Amino acid sequence: YKNAAILDIGVYPIAVCAHLFGKPLSVSAKSVRLSNGFEGGGGLLLDYGTHTVAISYSKIADSLTPSCILGEKGAISIDRISEPHEVTIRQGSDTQVLQRPAVGAPDNMFEEILAFEQVVEGKRDGLLDATEISLAIIDEALKQNGINFDEM
Repeated sequence: YKNAAILDIGVYPIAVCAHLFGKPLSVSAKSVRLSNGFEGGGGLLLDYGTHTVAISYSKIADSLTPSCILGEKGAISIDRISEPHEVTIRQGSDTQVLQRPAVGAPDNMFEEILAFEQVVEGKRDGLLDATEISLAIIDEALKQNGINFDEM
């Protein structure tokens, strides 16, 4: 298999979970395969002990709904998980909307470049930790679905 949607569009929600919740206790994954063998999309269930996170990602369908984080006291909805511009926080009858202006393509990797510079200088931060957790989740999902790039 030479393609996996989890390595493209799936990275975004996985990275958010890694940043917010850290390393899950377990990962359950299921892929949707196209007729050419490529992974077109899939779903993950991440178990954190006190809560679970359900992720779905797809290169063959586009969701019309925002990403949501639901809790006992409220909810957070994010318009586009890959490049958020609006986040809505709801607690009971209170609603707060946070907006971020769209960033053009020349600047949209600015934070990642700064983080990479810190790693090169030998400094470790939460971004690197979350990246390692994200990669471990992805590796486990690929393994569970028999997607092996070593055989290419």
